Amino acid sequence: MLPLFYCPDMHEFTLVQNLVGQLEHLAAMHNAEHICKVKVEIGSRAGVVVDSFRFAFEVISQEVSLTKGSVLEIIETLPQNKCLECHMIFDSGSERLDSFTVTCPFCDSKHNMLYGGDEIRLLQVEME
Repeated sequence: MLPLFYCPDMHEFTLVQNLVGQLEHLAAMHNAEHICKVKVEIGSRAGVVVDSFRFAFEVISQEVSLTKGSVLEIIETLPQNKCLECHMIFDSGSERLDSFTVTCPFCDSKHNMLYGGDEIRLLQVEME
């Protein structure tokens, strides 16, 4: 059943509906009756508006008895860089698309590319 405030133009609602489906599956596997806390990682390049995701979770989780009152923790991550010379992955502290201005700390090459930051991961679920 869709919540009263469902907005089909906001894909964060669809993402949260899928998340709640995963939570229901995990709860059934572990004979849990309630989800207490959910920890999710969202990359800055995932195309997700974090505030909209949080709002969608608040709305949808209240419609499902298993998730009613559960806490959502979101960890936002930046992409890393991957050196095209030595293939090492490193943090640049930036998500700039002109990553060729970043120097690899392992081989000093400026030939690298953005790596990751586009993922959405379910990291942890606390249930009882």
